[in-house]
Amino acid sequence: MKKGATLLWVMFLSALVFGRSGGPDEYGYIFRDGAEGISFEWIDETNADTLLLSGDDSVKALVLPFPFRFYGGEYETLYVSTNGLIAVSPNGARSYSWEPIPSPSLPNGFMAPLWTDAAINWANGGRVLYKTVGSFPGRKFVIIYFNQSVPYYELTNTFTYEVIVEEREFGDNPILFQYLRVRNPSDSVSSNGRSASVGIESPSGTTGLQYSYDTTAVDSGTVIRFEVLPPLEHDVAVSSIDLPAVLLVNFPFDISVKVRNRGTSIETDIPVILDILDSTGTSLYHREQTLSLAPYDSANVEFNMIRISSPGSVSIFAETRLPVDMRRSNDSLRVSATLFRHMSRGGPDAGGYAWCDSYDPEGPSYTPISIDGATKVLVGDDERIPVQLPFQFRFYGSNYDTIYISTNGFISFQPITSSFFWNDTLLPATNEPNAIIAPFWDDMDLDTISNPASGVYIKSVPEDSSFHIVWYHAFLPYSSTTDNVTFELVLAHNGSIRFNYESTETPNYPDYTMGRSATVGIENASGTAGLAYECNGNPGGNLLFPRFSIIFYRASGLDTLPPVISHIPLRGVYPSGSRITIHASIIDASSIATDSLYWTTTGSYSAVSHDSVRGDMYYYSLPMMSVGTVIRYYFVATDNSPLRNRAVFPEGDPFTLRILDPHFGGPDSAGYRFVDSYSDSAIAPFFNWVELDPALGGSGTLLDLTGDDEISEPVYIGGSFNFYGTLFDSVKICTNGWLTFLTDETFGTYRMSIPNPARPNGTIVAWGIDLVVTSSSKVFVLADPVRRRFIVEWKDVVNYDLPDSAITFEVILDYSRPGSYITIQYLRISNTIPLGLVGIENLTGSDGLVYYSFGEPAGFGIPADRLAVYFFAPTVNVEDKPQMPDKFAISGAIPNPFNANALFDLQIPVDANIRLEVYNMLGKRVRTLYSGRIGAGYHKIMWDGRDEHGKDCSSGLYLVRFSCPQGNITKKALLLK
Repeated sequence: MKKGATLLWVMFLSALVFGRSGGPDEYGYIFRDGAEGISFEWIDETNADTLLLSGDDSVKALVLPFPFRFYGGEYETLYVSTNGLIAVSPNGARSYSWEPIPSPSLPNGFMAPLWTDAAINWANGGRVLYKTVGSFPGRKFVIIYFNQSVPYYELTNTFTYEVIVEEREFGDNPILFQYLRVRNPSDSVSSNGRSASVGIESPSGTTGLQYSYDTTAVDSGTVIRFEVLPPLEHDVAVSSIDLPAVLLVNFPFDISVKVRNRGTSIETDIPVILDILDSTGTSLYHREQTLSLAPYDSANVEFNMIRISSPGSVSIFAETRLPVDMRRSNDSLRVSATLFRHMSRGGPDAGGYAWCDSYDPEGPSYTPISIDGATKVLVGDDERIPVQLPFQFRFYGSNYDTIYISTNGFISFQPITSSFFWNDTLLPATNEPNAIIAPFWDDMDLDTISNPASGVYIKSVPEDSSFHIVWYHAFLPYSSTTDNVTFELVLAHNGSIRFNYESTETPNYPDYTMGRSATVGIENASGTAGLAYECNGNPGGNLLFPRFSIIFYRASGLDTLPPVISHIPLRGVYPSGSRITIHASIIDASSIATDSLYWTTTGSYSAVSHDSVRGDMYYYSLPMMSVGTVIRYYFVATDNSPLRNRAVFPEGDPFTLRILDPHFGGPDSAGYRFVDSYSDSAIAPFFNWVELDPALGGSGTLLDLTGDDEISEPVYIGGSFNFYGTLFDSVKICTNGWLTFLTDETFGTYRMSIPNPARPNGTIVAWGIDLVVTSSSKVFVLADPVRRRFIVEWKDVVNYDLPDSAITFEVILDYSRPGSYITIQYLRISNTIPLGLVGIENLTGSDGLVYYSFGEPAGFGIPADRLAVYFFAPTVNVEDKPQMPDKFAISGAIPNPFNANALFDLQIPVDANIRLEVYNMLGKRVRTLYSGRIGAGYHKIMWDGRDEHGKDCSSGLYLVRFSCPQGNITKKALLLK
């Protein structure tokens, strides 16, 4: 649900590229393949036993004939997955979602000859076989994936490969991967490891050796050997470089370099050098230390109090220089990192609020968080509750005595009615929720199953007239059962606001750690004024540090703060007109003295002044450029205070703007692109209308769909269509010119923007506007499993505001090949332009691709009669095929509050007897929604707001209790009539 987390540092573990050799990893494993002299010697299935393993995402245990020593541990059993992964533990071994190696997330401790979303189909000859060859002490244990289906639905072009574990009396066992057949002529995306991980990983997930990831790397005859390096007399290696999670300019930080003596001799006075270089190669830091190590020992060399004075990208090199070292390949390691400026003060905003944090000389010291004497008031996921304050709190000029607390790390002074209050946004923003204070707004779960103490706690402290709200052990992200954060909001009677942070790191989910996917700040009741400390990790230096505090207060006195510049970059502009307009909001309490936009296409920046100013919005013009040109730009502003405070935005990498081709666009984050029939591209579609109306010779079926803002029942499409990585066999079709793959959708409104998290989502919008299917209009469908396509035709539908504008268009879904292919064709459309939207959107409304939107792009003659638009993503992977749940769980009411129907999502890991009951606040049972046995999987159960006798329940708060073998889980549902 999140995007835009800033990547602060990336570690490169030597030169681990596929082909020839790689490593060593920190433990000492290397790999070599056929290019390094390893012979391919296939061991066939003769006399092999069959492992009783079949199906999709299945795992079976397999006992070994000899001990398997792997990353220092010894194992007697392996867990073999249908997904081409063999692990030393069953925990996570059924995962079909392959990852780069190593990764701390499950699974860990595995051999991955071809980790991908695969299956063993016995009906198609698929098997996993095993055998032992040779004699002690040189036996080989062989596991053969025979006729494996890759991807899991493939039935014709199957793969065969094997894993060989060699017996050793001492030390770790060598491992070989051999590939007999791993190419599918009809599916290059899944062939040769292009959609897979190949390598090995330690049980801790902290080290491993990757041969390839999503790369064409293996083929018939490929052999890869993994083994621990044989010891030499003199061999000292740099194993790792440990950095802080964020590096700040002018703040001291420490770097730890782990050095291991892999040799058999005692080494003394080993030189260890650390260098930090900027992007031009200029040295920013150089130090040398020495240490001594016994054979096979390791030690951390600490480089302390490093201080760098300029922001930007740096390379950090650690190296050992032992003169007698006999293996130079492991003597050095490089880490890339970015240094950010930390802003310890911010504001004032238009409401006069400013903030400062613990790093400011006059800022707050961290105050420890305590829940002693506090009351737990809220648990669960996406829940909220009203709470009365012990005093009136003044906020942006208004007095409030009630707050609404959300499990997602914020409070509001208004009822939280938005269905998407888990989705944080940059503050201020006019969309709901508003009037908020957000110490850590992110998608969290106060999961009392994973930790019974988890919850939101409140307490009043009369001694200092303050009110405390503590999010205690909030699991982040919401799906986590391990990583959690603890933080606090303190409201003082005098109007000040304090955020305290005890624990903010999520080591298993680095994209979420220290607020990298959160919004922190405040906002007024209309969403027109507000102040952000950070949003989704930006600015990069303003993260939520452990044992850290921020205060928000009404500003006064001398203006020491630079202007606040905010700008929403465009995705791109089209080459129409002679100028490009770029605008930014620039705010300062002392007003703006000077401002400029700096831009370049070559590397040499030029400055332009604003053309006009409207309120706090400054407008700049650049000359129009040719399609494909990339413009880089940033803003500079100085205020009118005596200190002439200056701001540069952004401080790091500049914004980029691309000149777009109106006839060929994309990709979005999933890889979708579009091309129309006006394009000069070789893959441009031809207009080839497929008539569905039987009266005109078509083969379509008339859909029972008429009227305004109506949506059909689910329509079977004749096969499985891949849309944003998920396979669907049905759609719902709306009178307003769109279809959705989310067949629980009941909301038939017309689409105004893409992407948009507001319903409906998962849509293909052929002509999004308020359309009506009149008595003269028709909607036809054709499921064509022979040609593996599905077609919808909107025939003679009319614009609600233009009743004489009968238009006809169609959508064609092509599922005849891997990937995702959509064609939209317009037979008659020109009499309604420019009123319409054309595009596609993913299942959550977080991403999508727009071809045309209510007049933009203008001047290119699109859309038009007899035009075809082709959306395609040939490499989109089916990644969202759901796993079985791993625990019993229930969602909160959807929506909540509700006034008609409330939906509850259940997760059932195994077949079980359950009960789902509704109680009023007096503890009386109102309704039993479900009682009995239910199958494993995901289920939806609805409550229509009525009691056991079919009578409407009165407005109020109700408790929904989910009883399952794991215990009882209670959710709150607010019914508003």
